[in-house]
Amino acid sequence: MTRRSANASDLQALEAIYPLFDESSAKLRELFLSALKPVPDISITEWAEQNIILPPKVTAEPGPFRIDRTPYLREIMDCLHPENPINEIIVWSGTQLGKTQSIFNSIMFNIVNAPAGILFGFSNTEEMRKMIQNRFDPIVDANPMIRERIFAQRAGRSGDTLNFKDFPGGDISFASGEAPAAWISNPRRYIYIDEADAMPKDLNGKGDVYELAKDRVSSFGSRYKIYMSSTTTNKSSRIKTEYELTDMRKYFVPCPHCGHMQLIDFQRFRYEATGLLVTDVYMLCENCDYHIHDYDKEYMLPRGEWRPTNPNPTPKNKVGFWISGLYAPVGWQSWKGAMETYLKASKDRDTAKLTAFYNSVLAQPYEEYSDTPSWERLYNESRGSDYISGEIPEDVIFLTSATDVQENRLETELKGWCRNGRSKSIAVYKFFCEQDVKTDDLNSKCWTEFQTTILDGQFIRRDGVVLRTVQNAIDRSYNTSVVNSFWQSYCRLEEARGLKGEYRLTQVRGRDTIDDIITPFKLDRPGQRGQKQLSKNKKRKDGVFMFIDVGVSVLKTQIYKDLNEEDNVARTKQNILKFPADYDEETFKQLTAEDYMPPDSKHKKGWWSPHRKRNEFLDLNVYNRAMWYLIGAYRFKAKDYDDIEAKFTKAVKTVAVETQQHKIAKRRVLSRGGNIY
Repeated sequence: MTRRSANASDLQALEAIYPLFDESSAKLRELFLSALKPVPDISITEWAEQNIILPPKVTAEPGPFRIDRTPYLREIMDCLHPENPINEIIVWSGTQLGKTQSIFNSIMFNIVNAPAGILFGFSNTEEMRKMIQNRFDPIVDANPMIRERIFAQRAGRSGDTLNFKDFPGGDISFASGEAPAAWISNPRRYIYIDEADAMPKDLNGKGDVYELAKDRVSSFGSRYKIYMSSTTTNKSSRIKTEYELTDMRKYFVPCPHCGHMQLIDFQRFRYEATGLLVTDVYMLCENCDYHIHDYDKEYMLPRGEWRPTNPNPTPKNKVGFWISGLYAPVGWQSWKGAMETYLKASKDRDTAKLTAFYNSVLAQPYEEYSDTPSWERLYNESRGSDYISGEIPEDVIFLTSATDVQENRLETELKGWCRNGRSKSIAVYKFFCEQDVKTDDLNSKCWTEFQTTILDGQFIRRDGVVLRTVQNAIDRSYNTSVVNSFWQSYCRLEEARGLKGEYRLTQVRGRDTIDDIITPFKLDRPGQRGQKQLSKNKKRKDGVFMFIDVGVSVLKTQIYKDLNEEDNVARTKQNILKFPADYDEETFKQLTAEDYMPPDSKHKKGWWSPHRKRNEFLDLNVYNRAMWYLIGAYRFKAKDYDDIEAKFTKAVKTVAVETQQHKIAKRRVLSRGGNIY
C-alpha cells in the first residue's frame, strides 16, 4: 500500500507545531516532511548498497555494504520491504551468515523511508545490551542519514536511550525476553525477533513471544511485518515449528562442473585427514560426483536461488528460509574448520559440542538424529517401496552381507548398495540347524546353506545382471571358536580359487566404547594372551584368526540419523536406507530396538539401551554398513562405481521376467526361513 504524499494541510500543521524556524527546528521540520513521502521504488538491498556504511568495529570487511558477499540475503530483505505483501518472515539459519545485518538494513530503510513503530526483541537483557552498544549504535554513528534522525542522547536529549530510540514518524523499542513489559505496550508495525529459540517459552505468564508479536501488529491490518530468526535448539524448537508452517524455502546452488542445482549438504562431505588435522574437505555433487570445494562458493552463491520445498498448501503472506552455516562466504567460516570441529566433537563424544555444531553450523537439531525412529513410520513408508524381498532393483551396484550367529540359526541380511552410499535391504535369511543340533556344530546344514546361498551365491538383478557379494561380515561374539574355524576353512577355499589376499568373509566384533567406525585387522592367536593389530596388509596364517572391531555406537547413531530423515526430503541424500514392501512389523521393531542414552554419572559417553530383547536386524544393518566402510566405498567417485559395476557384474540376457505368482511364492518361502535362490 503506497503512502500519501505531504500536502498543504500537512505543512500548515507542521508550522503550527514548530512556529520558530531556527536552524534546528527547520531541520526537524524537514525530517518530519520526509517521513510523509511515499516509500521509494527501490529494494532494501539496492538502498543499503547506496547508503549503508559498515564501520570497522562491527565487521572484518568495513566499508559500503555489498550484497555480492551474501547474495542469499537479497530475497530475505526483499520480503522485508514495507510494500511487499509478505507479512511474516521466518529465518532458520546457522551462524556467520550476515543475517543480523539484513535486520539492520531493514530497520534503517524503514527509519528513513517508511517510519513507524519498531520493536526489536532479544532473548535476554545482556544480549540486547551487547547488540546495541557493539553493533547497532556504531552503525548509526557511521551513517549520518540515520544518525541525524535519531535524537542524540549525547546532546542530552531523551529520545535516545539504551532500549529506546526516537525518530521522526516512529521509534524503536528494544525488548528482552527477561522483561516482558515492552512486548505488551504500544502497537508496532515492524517487529524483529532475534534468536527466538533462546526466548522463554512464556514471558512471565504473558504468553508466547510470537503470539504477543501478532497482538502488537494487529491494528496495522495487512501492512505489518514480523521477522523471526534463530539457530535451532534440540527440543521444542520454536523456529523449526514456525518454519514448517511456511513454504520452507532452501537455497539451491549450481555445481561448478555440471550446473546441477543442489543444497550444500554435510552428508555429502568427504575429507582427507591425518588424525584430527583435515588436509582436504569437499562435497560430492549429487549428480556428477564432482569434488566441490569451499572456494567454489564464490561461483555458486551468486548463482543460487531460493526454492520452496513444502509440498503442502501454506499461507500466502508467510514465508520461511532455511540456510546452514556451510553457506558462509569464503573467508568467514571454512569447511575445513567445520569438519575439524565435527571430528573432534565426534571422537570425544562430546554431546555439548556436537549439539553446538549441529545447531549453529548445520542449522539442525542434534538429538533428533539420536532419537529412536518410529518403527510404525518406517513400516508404513516401506509399503510404498517399488520392490519386494529377494528382488534386486536396477540401481544396486554391489552387494554385502552381514550374519549374526544364534544358538540354533544364522541370520543374514543381504544389502544392496547404490551410488553415493544409498542402500536397499534385499532380503533377510534364516538358516536353521537340524532338530537337536546347534550352531557350534560345523557339520550342521545351517553353515552349508549359508555358504552356498550367500558366500557362493549369485544374485540376479531385475535387469538380468548377475551380482555376488563383495564383502561379508560374520559376528564372532557368539561361538567364537566355531566362527574362527568356519572363517579359516572358507579362506582356504578362497585361496584355492586363486583369491589369496582378497578374502570376502570378515569376522567382526562389536565394540560400544571405541570411537572408530572400524579398526585395522587384528590377530587372534588361541592360547596366547592379547590380540595383535596388523600394521600392514592382512595376510592369513593357519591357526591365526583375523577380525576387525566395529564401533557399533558410532554406526547406530549414523543409522538412526538416516532413518529419521523425512522420506520426501531425503530421496537424494547420502546413506539413505530403503526396505522392501513386504518386510513384516517385527523386522522394523528389531531395527529400532535400542534407545540412545546421553552421558550420566555412570557413563562418561552416550550409550545404547535396548528396550526389547530382539535386535538382530539392527545389528545386521550395523555390520553391513561396516562392510561399506571396509571396502572404502565412502571415498568412491563416479568412476569407482563404474569400475565396481564392471568388475562384479555380468550381464545375463536369458533371465525371464518373473510373474507376480513367482514373487508371491518367494515371499512365502522367505517367511518360512527358507532360501529364495
